Amino acid sequence: MRFIDTINFARSNVGRTRLRTALTATGIAIGTAAVVTLLALGNGIQAIAVGQAASFSAVTSVLVYPGANGTDPRPITPANIATFRTYGNVKSVVTSLNTPALRFTVGGKSVTARSDAKSPIADGATMLSGGGGGSMETDGVIVPKSLLSGLGQTPLSIVGKSITLTEGGDICCTDPNSGGLVVLGPEHSFTAHVAGVVDDSKNSQGGRGPNDVKATPAISLAGPLGAEIDAAPGGQTGAQYLDKQGYSNAVVVTNDARATAGIATRIRALGLRAQDRADLLSRIDFFFNIIKGGLGAIGGIALLVATVGIANTMIMTVLERTREIGVLKALGASPSYILNILLRETVLLAVAGSLPLGLSVQTVYDEMTFRLHEDETLTVFTDGIVEARNSRGELFGFERLAELLATHPDVGKIVDAAESFGQEDDITAVSITRHPVGERKAATVSLTAQIATA
Repeated sequence: MRFIDTINFARSNVGRTRLRTALTATGIAIGTAAVVTLLALGNGIQAIAVGQAASFSAVTSVLVYPGANGTDPRPITPANIATFRTYGNVKSVVTSLNTPALRFTVGGKSVTARSDAKSPIADGATMLSGGGGGSMETDGVIVPKSLLSGLGQTPLSIVGKSITLTEGGDICCTDPNSGGLVVLGPEHSFTAHVAGVVDDSKNSQGGRGPNDVKATPAISLAGPLGAEIDAAPGGQTGAQYLDKQGYSNAVVVTNDARATAGIATRIRALGLRAQDRADLLSRIDFFFNIIKGGLGAIGGIALLVATVGIANTMIMTVLERTREIGVLKALGASPSYILNILLRETVLLAVAGSLPLGLSVQTVYDEMTFRLHEDETLTVFTDGIVEARNSRGELFGFERLAELLATHPDVGKIVDAAESFGQEDDITAVSITRHPVGERKAATVSLTAQIATA
């Protein structure tokens, strides 16, 4: 009997008990739909949750501190800041500088307060009036509202005024909790302008407990102004001070928390200390993997019930067809031949209740036409390569892939690199190379795929 004949024979046998076949196929369809729906639901929830978490400022920032290699300190210099801004996914870089307590003088009245310098000057501040930007990023000062009463000013009247800042001499912090630098030496004065007023009412009120310390108001200086103030006791310029001493710390803000681990690694390679929160994102991802596993298990139970239904249907089929099977054996049919018929019936029954996967009439695919010139290679790959993640939570990413492609590797090396980095998804890569017309082959096509086992 030909193969097609056995298929037709199995199909006719499945059609004998239409009601039983329909009920079994419905059970299979329900089980398959349950698995697909629950896994799709889990993947969707995970993608939304991780995507939203990846946009939170708490996890999209990398904190950078000066490093040290034995006795060799590594300051955060302006050159480092310029390098940070060239990294992919970096949205902005905020620098901070410790500055000493200053005497703040305007309109003949003075107050003494601790200070710090930041660039951009208004980053993260709740402004009551004024703001940063423009010339204020050079010699601007942001004043806390709580200091205005001692200066006889209001949030609106003080903005834009020229002021004098003085360090050294007898100017020092009287609050032991104020921190900052202490300058011992002659006074140095600097002219600046008020960029704005910040609301520090919550900080200045202090805690409600008997042991809570009331926060000391601090004025914020523009980064270049702060560098000039720190450099004055040593007779340096602000630029010289930053090149030698560097910033106190910096915050590299990214547009995606999933990129922070890779950026932190590159910063550490410069000899600096970097702290990111990619571990938090990994824990969120791990939590939703557990939920997705639970949903898949529920769907698997439904599919298991459908499998039991197939087994029950086939057992009843065998019991009802004992005479027919006996006739086949009497005609010389081997047990394996009869088993093949029953297995084909089982497959037909399973296919009848299965649902097509990966098909959607609503999907829109973009088309692009281009010309592949001689000796040029087109490489096509799945997202499993760029989304490969190592044990530290770092993505393989497009930058590593671009560096790898610059060496003109074959697709096997690309797949091996992503797999060894930390495979999480199926990986497929295809490369097409156009050869010169004189060669026998017009093109070479290479295909390499690696199925994820994790």
